[in-house]
Amino acid sequence: MRIQRGRFELRPAGNTHPPAGGGKLMASPRAWVEVDLPALVRNANRAGPGPSLLPMIKADAYGLGAARVAGALTPLQPYAFGVATMEEGTALREAGVVGRIIVFFPSPNTESEALVSHRLDAAVLSVDALAALLPRSIRYGRRDGSWLHLEVDTGMGRGGLTLPQLEAVAPHLVDLPGRTGGDHGHIASMFTHLHSADSNRDAAKRQLDQFLRAAEIVTGAGLAKPLLHIGASHALKLGAHYHLDLVRPGICLYGGGPALESVVSVRARVLEVRELPPGSTVGYGASYTTTGRERIATLGMGYADGVPLEISNKGTFLLHGTRVPVRGRVCMDVTTVDVSRVPGVKPGDVATLLGRGSPDTAARAVGAEVRPARCGNDAAGGNAPGDATDEITLAELAGAAGTLEHKILTSLGLRLPRIYGGGPADG
Repeated sequence: MRIQRGRFELRPAGNTHPPAGGGKLMASPRAWVEVDLPALVRNANRAGPGPSLLPMIKADAYGLGAARVAGALTPLQPYAFGVATMEEGTALREAGVVGRIIVFFPSPNTESEALVSHRLDAAVLSVDALAALLPRSIRYGRRDGSWLHLEVDTGMGRGGLTLPQLEAVAPHLVDLPGRTGGDHGHIASMFTHLHSADSNRDAAKRQLDQFLRAAEIVTGAGLAKPLLHIGASHALKLGAHYHLDLVRPGICLYGGGPALESVVSVRARVLEVRELPPGSTVGYGASYTTTGRERIATLGMGYADGVPLEISNKGTFLLHGTRVPVRGRVCMDVTTVDVSRVPGVKPGDVATLLGRGSPDTAARAVGAEVRPARCGNDAAGGNAPGDATDEITLAELAGAAGTLEHKILTSLGLRLPRIYGGGPADG
């Protein structure tokens, strides 16, 4: 089921089931994820024009809902959508996605028939994979190479043909039927992965040079030139010469890496507020002890919902315009924060783990009380901006947890409903 209020649509995450006895999804969840789809579309537009886009929506669009993300991006007319597994591709087909879908990590020996029957394209990661896919594609009715995407290994070491392997194999691909029955063999695209696009420009340039040499090998053997792509999110900031024919935006779609707009907010309600005297311990392992009288609020999300365990005793949430510090160890279902400097906190109030602190329209969509944004003192005694301007970014949260931005998003738990909304998609 779904609950719609204004521009926001609330859906349960993943394959969640209603409570026993036929109960319905509560209109006012204890914690949730907000996804600003118009901002995501604007990030995609900045990555490149629609026909050159190959948006990566693997891992359920980094935990945000692949079908909904694909639906938002389809009007851009992307070249294809990228997923990791055959199951992800078939789920998109079942959700009504009709465009080209590329499975980047298929299992050719066991999934060829399913790939063909669901009209899914396949990445070719090795000579053995090519040998498995070609005869099966003919057997199952896909007689040309227009559904195959050849990976070249320029330094990742986890898949793809090396240049010597490509030199040996390319002449045999000439026999593949062309797109229009011409003389030249045809594969849809050829790609590689940069291993250090965000940290080592020299290494990226060496990989680019190797990849362009691989393209020369293929065309020199007599194949029609395939579409070329090397640029994932971090490569997009290296310059236009890394964009080639297609770009593969991933984390930058969702507000990470070189993205210009944040897309995701994660919020939780205050479940309990209690005043503790000096010397009180908080949480498992008693890892925090109060030094004075402190008001501790218990928030309705924990590490099972995606709060990184690593921010225990050092991370912050936003609450009523103020950054409030995590006190004690993050628990499976709840997290405790010090709200001593924030007057008037009570059960039902909304705290923000990720995103801008002001719940405004989104909070109203799930029945939360909305308070005016105001400035206040942060936990360290300085001034904190009001909710409307202060933000815990994906990079900040990942840094506090000592992990990747990708891991933050893909760790968001299935029991958090996703709310889809945002402002206009233009601009």
